[in-house]
Amino acid sequence: MTPPPDHAVSPPGGAPEAPRAPRGGLFRWILDLFSSVRFGIFLMVALFIYMSIGSAGILYPTSWNIFRTGSWHHEQIRQHRLLEMTEFEWFHWWPFDVLMLLIAATLVVTTVRRIRFSVVNLGVWMIHTGIIILIIGSLIYFGTKVEGDAPVSRRVLVLQALNEEGEPVGDEVLLSPFTGNVATVGTGDVAFDVSVLSTDPAWELLSGDDAGKRAYSANLIVSTPEQRFIRQVIDGYPEYTEDLIASDDSNQPFQRAVKVTGNRIVEPQLEVSMRYAPQDWFYLSNALSKNWAMYLRKKGESTWVERPIPSSRPLQRDKTGLPLYNDYVADSSSVLMPRGWPALGADALNVAVKPVSPNDPLPNTTITIDSYLRYAQMQTRVERGGVMSPLNPIIEMELSVDGQTGQPLQLFAMDPVRRSAEAGIVAFRYVDNEEEFESFLEPPTLRIEIPELGVDEVRPLLEFQQDGAWTSEDGDYTIAVDRAQDDLVLESGTVSVVFVDLKTPNGTFRRWVFSDGALTRDVDEEDLVPSRDNRALREESVTITYNKGRGTARLLVVAGPDENTLRLVLALPGKETTVQDLIVGSPVSLQPGVDMVVQSYFPRGVERTAPLIVPASQRHRDMGNSASWARAEAPGMKPVWLRFEHYPFEGRHDLLSRYEPFHSPSPVRIEKADGSWEDVELIFSRQRLRLPAEVALETFELDTNVGGFSGDVSSIRDYRSILRFNDNGTWTTPMPVSMNRPVEHDGLWFFQSQWDPPVSSSEGIGSSSAGLNYTVLGVGNRNGVYVQLLGCVIAVVGMIYAFYVKPMIKRNRQRRVHERLAKESA
Repeated sequence: MTPPPDHAVSPPGGAPEAPRAPRGGLFRWILDLFSSVRFGIFLMVALFIYMSIGSAGILYPTSWNIFRTGSWHHEQIRQHRLLEMTEFEWFHWWPFDVLMLLIAATLVVTTVRRIRFSVVNLGVWMIHTGIIILIIGSLIYFGTKVEGDAPVSRRVLVLQALNEEGEPVGDEVLLSPFTGNVATVGTGDVAFDVSVLSTDPAWELLSGDDAGKRAYSANLIVSTPEQRFIRQVIDGYPEYTEDLIASDDSNQPFQRAVKVTGNRIVEPQLEVSMRYAPQDWFYLSNALSKNWAMYLRKKGESTWVERPIPSSRPLQRDKTGLPLYNDYVADSSSVLMPRGWPALGADALNVAVKPVSPNDPLPNTTITIDSYLRYAQMQTRVERGGVMSPLNPIIEMELSVDGQTGQPLQLFAMDPVRRSAEAGIVAFRYVDNEEEFESFLEPPTLRIEIPELGVDEVRPLLEFQQDGAWTSEDGDYTIAVDRAQDDLVLESGTVSVVFVDLKTPNGTFRRWVFSDGALTRDVDEEDLVPSRDNRALREESVTITYNKGRGTARLLVVAGPDENTLRLVLALPGKETTVQDLIVGSPVSLQPGVDMVVQSYFPRGVERTAPLIVPASQRHRDMGNSASWARAEAPGMKPVWLRFEHYPFEGRHDLLSRYEPFHSPSPVRIEKADGSWEDVELIFSRQRLRLPAEVALETFELDTNVGGFSGDVSSIRDYRSILRFNDNGTWTTPMPVSMNRPVEHDGLWFFQSQWDPPVSSSEGIGSSSAGLNYTVLGVGNRNGVYVQLLGCVIAVVGMIYAFYVKPMIKRNRQRRVHERLAKESA
């Protein structure tokens, strides 16, 4: 009997024959592997683990007591220093792509080899085909995905006037009501300063055939060398432009100019109109992938030049790319750490930001980023200086009332502005000798001299405040103290002043009595800060001299003459002045229920301003990159920290109101390749791409619940932007865009991302505004979505076929077989 060919046999001579390879060789082994159920399950498990780690991270215990909540730690693996990947990057990394391709190959091989193509198996074939098409669509989607956002303002003010030569000059102002948004047109006597006072997105027209219609309007403050008035401009209705002028009627402080002068326009030389504020850029999202950029411009210019910043790559060790999640610091002394935290170890980056544009102001200069902070806030901290540091006494203290601690106070003895707090009641001084310290034990006094009446009195300032005004015996002179102010900074130096209301036979007026008598003078209420060149005493018959003593301080901390000595001079009303030594960290009782403690004292204090790294537990999860920083340096340039900016606004003329606090271009001086120096401005932001067509905001619609917008998001039902696109110089018809109803144009999809809610002047942004002055659009492509949809449809149809149609076919076949067998047996 001949053995099978795959078995080894012994040839003549007794030597065994080497084993033969399986039929088909390596190719057959690969086909068997990809049609193996175990291999398919392994790939699915690997894909599940990969996706779980990328989305949710891992959770592991940190102690044996696993039933305690604090014993578990969550870590996002893709944010590790060696990876630095967004969720999108994680699902576009080559391991994910390889897994998807292997699964697709397994489906193809298994389907072809193990599942016969027939009517019964058509559902399985459709399911597998749909999954494969879905994988292909996903690879296309993730491989070509672009996403960002574009801020679009509603209107721009176009201003035009004539200069002194009679030539027309113009300027433009973004309709964004906040402090500082001012433009000037014209020159000399025909110059107009125009600022946005307020806007109204739904101003109701009350006259003519347009009565009842609503339009976007703006109130402008117009200032000229001779007058000031308000001009109202209404979008789309230039015929209703009119001016409002100030009136003496307290019930109606402004009146229509047509009622006062007979003309609707006060200054016809100033022409104001509105136009679209189109946007032709969108800024790539860092939530999708790392899209850092730096923007440069010469000082004095307005246009920014972009430099893309290389981004870190997974498993990159040379640190030539900018990260996203972790801190990298070249010099630990350049950052601040939370109190009690150890210093951050040096771990420098080496990210070269090279010029790529021919318009770059530094075409031959490379800027290097050596540090990056994920979440930090710029802060000034006081630290102990070295023995060679100049004398600069600084204390940090706290006051508590009935156990409730107030805000910490930081006082600088050498700084006239910052050495007092709480309206001068708390103060800090340094003395060079004991004689100077003794002067602080004396209360502030006023010396009153009236030679004609033989008056020469010295009265403590406190008596004026407790007993009221001083009056001479004949009643002709009355002196009342309004208030006192220490450490008033003038051009001539630092002085103290008492504001005195003086009544004499020659009239009633106010006298400013300075500790420097050469500055004392009688003033009107509208007078500004006095100077030595503007001294006037209306009443020479009375002389008032101010002896400052310890000033208005009730709680005076004195350092010196030994720099390590601290003493407290306590001068409470109605009590005797006391002196006691202070020890850092030891509370001192000022009176029942009121305590004070000096937390720190630095005789040679040094102020250091640097980014303070915020602990992870205190970070706001919705801040994104708003609190990120990068430190840049270049030849001859002092390293400078740059805070991340959402958009590289060119200036205040295009700055959106809610982004005002973030706009801070950093001026630096950089040495050029030829040895000369150039003053430039830098901004750390995101890369941008040009839109295929300009987009303009026609109007903004807000749907609210009954009662209107309450300031809470829950009061909003929907909000949408009505957009127009510029197609070859022609604006398209209006297109509504909302969160769930995007619009496609030229291959990009636009959806609602942010909006401009109403604000009040109390928020510190500027004038009050009804909002709706701009919108922020999400912009992105959707390549491969229809391929994914096709795959899903085919797979779903296949499932329906497999679970419903296939059983019907099998039952019909069984029924026919039974019928045939029954006939044959009959």
